[in-house]
Amino acid sequence: MRTRYPVYNGDKDHIIGFIHIKDLMRSQLTDTISVIRPILAVPDSTPISDLLKRMQRSKTQIAILIDEYGGTSGLVTLEDIMEEIVGEIQDEFDQERPSIEKVDEMEYSIDGLMLIEEVSERFGLDMDRADYDTIGGWLYSRVEAIPPEVGQSVERFRSIEKPCGG
Repeated sequence: MRTRYPVYNGDKDHIIGFIHIKDLMRSQLTDTISVIRPILAVPDSTPISDLLKRMQRSKTQIAILIDEYGGTSGLVTLEDIMEEIVGEIQDEFDQERPSIEKVDEMEYSIDGLMLIEEVSERFGLDMDRADYDTIGGWLYSRVEAIPPEVGQSVERFRSIEKPCGG
């Protein structure tokens, strides 16, 4: 569950600020414009250590990453930075799922971020690993529509869930 949401004007490349869920609840959903807070925007090439310092100075826990063309390339939170430094931080809303779940005798659900090497070893497969590290990247390279449609099969793999943001 997130507490801060970016607000944009028209499309994701025109982010004008963010709304904190507490502010939204206090406003009783009547005046959402007044609860928009300024958002820190930084180049996506900013080193994590510099970004952390800027976030501390700005007293914010969220920043928008801007690509070389001025478009939005991502969003980063203080939790994201801390997890890069100390590893995954679980909270009461994080639901840990196994990387591989057996659905039935011949079907498994595999996290798209799982490394091809791990999947190959687990199932005794000889998968081409030349251009991709993850099973999700490998799958995307073999579909026509990105993201793949739920239920779409590729060789012996089938997409069962769209990725976040897809």
